[in-house]
Amino acid sequence: MESLRPVLVTGASGFIGWHVVRELRRLERPVRALVRADSQVQQLRSLGVEIYVGDLLQADSLAAAVKGCSAVVHLAGAMQGADEEAYRRVNVDGTLNLLDAVAHHGRGLRRFIFASSLAAVGPARGSQPPDESVEPRPVGPYGRTKLEAEAEVLERRERLPVTVFRPPIVYGPRDRSLLPYFQLIRAGLLLLPGGGEQLVAVVYARDLAAAMVGALERDHPSGSVFHLCDGPARRLRDLGEAIRLAQGTPSITLRIPRDTMRWVQRAGRIALRWTPELPMWLHPDSLEMVLAAGWTCSDTLIRRTLGWEPKVTLLEGLAETVDWYREAGWLLRPWGGPLNRRELRPSKAPPGSDRS
Repeated sequence: MESLRPVLVTGASGFIGWHVVRELRRLERPVRALVRADSQVQQLRSLGVEIYVGDLLQADSLAAAVKGCSAVVHLAGAMQGADEEAYRRVNVDGTLNLLDAVAHHGRGLRRFIFASSLAAVGPARGSQPPDESVEPRPVGPYGRTKLEAEAEVLERRERLPVTVFRPPIVYGPRDRSLLPYFQLIRAGLLLLPGGGEQLVAVVYARDLAAAMVGALERDHPSGSVFHLCDGPARRLRDLGEAIRLAQGTPSITLRIPRDTMRWVQRAGRIALRWTPELPMWLHPDSLEMVLAAGWTCSDTLIRRTLGWEPKVTLLEGLAETVDWYREAGWLLRPWGGPLNRRELRPSKAPPGSDRS
């Protein structure tokens, strides 16, 4: 029976990976996690997850992980890099290695799910949210390499059942990418890049996980590409205000002009010459996405094809996220100190930079 064969999840120790694993285990599906040697896996083991140590860039380490699996959910990827080649090594070459391992050792695989990104499509053009038929025009190396990886996955759609997901901004418990923004607002400062008028689509991590796991259960054409979000896009300033309300703290609003952000972006590019890693809010590729006109999408196709719909409203999701951050001790001032004694608690989860 398919339900007895494990689902392999790459990036299982990361933010979205944790939610996908939790959803699979909630449905009593056996899970196999592909993790790097330095990954923290205690909590995965506590869920009954089978651990396989490997590296997407070491092709010979992948064969054992894919053998006997019913499906693969490929979440691991690079969201930041010193240059475009650094992104390509993980997002494209790593995906190719995994696809080759599936071709040679994944006999009987029923579905390969690839987590791409709305960044692969590029910013919205015009007033209508883009659907899956829009010609992609990514603006940065992350989006370009995700689009390249998509092409490699979709090229195999006649030989392997494949599905591509393009989520927008994903938020929820365990997310570290948006955490500094929550921390700043908690500390009393609401920053609005470009004035906060940019339209952005978002989706709660648990809803995204339910969509991906649902794609394993529900029949649909190989080569399907899905956009998804929690509803109409919101202005960035409205999203920031919702985060402030969820935390229940007063804050000063500071609008950052686009010209100032361009200067910060240039400084980030200079800094990358000396350090391969920068905070997301300073990384020039992240700032390029923030400077875009808007990130919106239409999720009509996934609703019609998979019957998926978001279950968590924005305010509910933000409240759950803030509660988790507080319990985990993550809501600290951006410069390091706790805001109050209540937040002096050990973290629920070990630090980690992987979003996938």
